[in-house]
Amino acid sequence: MDKQCNGIYRIACAVPKLTLGDPAANAAEIAKVFADATANGASIVLTPELSLTGASCGDLFWHRELVEAGYAALATLVKATKGNHATLVVGLPVMVDSRLFNCAAVLQNGDIAGMSVSTARSRQFSTACVNDDNAVSYPLLNGQNVALFPHSIYNDANGFCFGIEFGDEASLPIPPSADYALHGAQAILCMASYPETATSSRELKTAVKAASTRLMAAYAIASAGVHESTADTVCAGHALIAQEGEIVATNAPFARESTICYSDIIPKWFDAQRMHVGFAAEARGCIATQLISPLPCATSPDYLPLRRMAFIPDDASELAELCENALSIQASALAKRVEVSHSKLLVVGVSG
Repeated sequence: MDKQCNGIYRIACAVPKLTLGDPAANAAEIAKVFADATANGASIVLTPELSLTGASCGDLFWHRELVEAGYAALATLVKATKGNHATLVVGLPVMVDSRLFNCAAVLQNGDIAGMSVSTARSRQFSTACVNDDNAVSYPLLNGQNVALFPHSIYNDANGFCFGIEFGDEASLPIPPSADYALHGAQAILCMASYPETATSSRELKTAVKAASTRLMAAYAIASAGVHESTADTVCAGHALIAQEGEIVATNAPFARESTICYSDIIPKWFDAQRMHVGFAAEARGCIATQLISPLPCATSPDYLPLRRMAFIPDDASELAELCENALSIQASALAKRVEVSHSKLLVVGVSG
């Protein structure tokens, strides 16, 4: 491990202000957000699904002009990351022959470090094959050959590993994030474009908290915002980060300007939890590992979710339920001992 790395990484979930169908304007806004986030110590900056074009372009995705404008915008952002080892994750459509893919580009220090492809089928986008052998190599920028992997994780030299999944994949019975975590990813980054309903905010928070618990990982999601098309639905622009079953960072949804939320993570904490339960013993699936340069660590744990009383919830009703359950456990154990010993007289000692 790099001696200058303290093992604390800062994840930034950003929802940049969008200009639908204008990749150049979106690249300029994302570059500002990236500069702000990295100035605040971010190691990774995550943006929503198809953040360079907007996720609600509909049939415009089939126009080569929009796709090529996305490539030009991506080139702008590649230049914007030059000299910065923090990672920027942006979404764009990529055309390969007659197929159109929903992609996430991982940018670092003036280069495309890798690309992930959604495996979810939609009206505009093709489904990528979930097999390393079928990864597509595509000359995307200045002849650079970029491999498009359906399922991949990104590993830096200091032992931090993350995977990228898309919103429609996250709701599958066995989402890609399960395989990413089993192959060592301590953080899952989800790019989404969820439509808002009366109950969707609560449901999203419940799902994100559950994912962080089940995967023993940090789970971060950035979803499309209010400047998407409202022809059929409205997007709220949720940005959430969860660790150990708790939401530790969130933005203000329905914001008209760009928003960012942050959380610090310590990957070794998740590794220790997983070793305790033999987590990786059931690793399966075909996952590509893409190596990236060491990510910058946070200089101080300003966004590390530490609680003064780690095992005592803040919510009063939740605390009452926890105490009732703890008492029931003790009482049940005591009742069992009384039953099997046929005791007629008890002496109960209470410690603490």
